[in-house]
Amino acid sequence: MISLVLTRYSDDIFAVLGLSMIICGILEYFTSYIMEKLFNARWWDYSNEKFNINGRICLETLILFGIAGIVITKFLNPFFIKGIEQIPSDTLNVLSWILFVILFIDVIVSLNVMNKIKDISFEIGREFKDNTEEISKRVRNTIQEKSLLYRRILEAFPQAFATKVKQSKEKIIQAAADLKSNVIEAKDRTIENINIARYNTINNMYQFKERAVYGVNSFKEKASNKFENIKTSKSLNYYANSNKENKKKNRKHIKHK
Repeated sequence: MISLVLTRYSDDIFAVLGLSMIICGILEYFTSYIMEKLFNARWWDYSNEKFNINGRICLETLILFGIAGIVITKFLNPFFIKGIEQIPSDTLNVLSWILFVILFIDVIVSLNVMNKIKDISFEIGREFKDNTEEISKRVRNTIQEKSLLYRRILEAFPQAFATKVKQSKEKIIQAAADLKSNVIEAKDRTIENINIARYNTINNMYQFKERAVYGVNSFKEKASNKFENIKTSKSLNYYANSNKENKKKNRKHIKHK
């Protein structure tokens, strides 16, 4: 990126210094972030250095990147460009493809190795949950027993595996805590649902009882009213009949007289 972007500024040392620090800082930060997300490990950590940002980049390394940018644009690029210009174009194309294939194979093999290392760390971390030192030792020993490619990564990033082990352990602990939390939450929800159902049942029974009592009282009141109406009707009929009889007697008495 320095060669592609900053060659035009090669005459201005301070511009190259500042822009190299910015470009390399951005690249290093996002490389650290992406690799951590992909492989669940912090491959380098500047947390103990002054003027660091989230432990991913720090001022000391950025200054070194800036100085390297000056060396690349002022000295290395002109030297290599002179040599490249003397190579025939056909040969240069062949060399470019060879280098591209080598780089591509290197990336694929490295990704495959790091994925396997991640699996090794997680499996050992799950086996020895409470002993970080033992986990780290087992991971290193397992990697040492494998091919040169595995040992090369172990040598290049010695601190990454302690972080990987720690994160694997934390991941297991977090999964257990989440499971426990989910169980407790499910239990609380079940108890709450039972209490709600219980309250609703009691409330429904109480309402049913009130409706039943109201219905019985209503029926009793209607029956009582009906009974009173019948009683009143009988009394009226009785009085009516008595009046008729009295009138009849009176007429007979008058007639007799």
